[in-house]
Amino acid sequence: KGVMVSHRNIMNYVNYIGNKVVGDGVKQIGYINSVYTDLGYTSLFISLLNGKTLCILEEGKEMDVGYVLRYMYLNQIEMIKTTPSYYGILDGEIESCRDRGWPRIKEYLDNYVEFILGGEPLSSKYLRSGRRITNHYGPTETTIGVTTNKWCNAKDINEESYIVPIGKGIGNT
Repeated sequence: KGVMVSHRNIMNYVNYIGNKVVGDGVKQIGYINSVYTDLGYTSLFISLLNGKTLCILEEGKEMDVGYVLRYMYLNQIEMIKTTPSYYGILDGEIESCRDRGWPRIKEYLDNYVEFILGGEPLSSKYLRSGRRITNHYGPTETTIGVTTNKWCNAKDINEESYIVPIGKGIGNT
């Protein structure tokens, strides 16, 4: 859908997510989504407007999950934005990467990658990995997203069906 987004709104979004969620330590950001949705704009604008390197996955390769994981590892990608369901697919492929001679992918994802997940409800089952995950919510009309809820370790959550709260509003919204 076509939505008019003001310069002020995109700059507010980029400043907040870039500073509060991604931070200065992240240098490589992965763009692994279709260019036809606003989901990838987080990676695009955060990298370009904050001096980060944007690693763009070749179109059509997102369906080869093993390739995506190896791409992230080889390019030392430290942040991606995707949906919770695609994250679940990536997570499910990690063991097969280990079996195919890529044993360090799990360790890399566990310790070095910030996952910003949005576009659909985030189930607590994805939080138990101990990875850095931010639940990110907001309709397109609000400049990609307006709430964040950052998780670093939620291994104590036992309920499979628990839907993670969308969090607090970003600044100036």
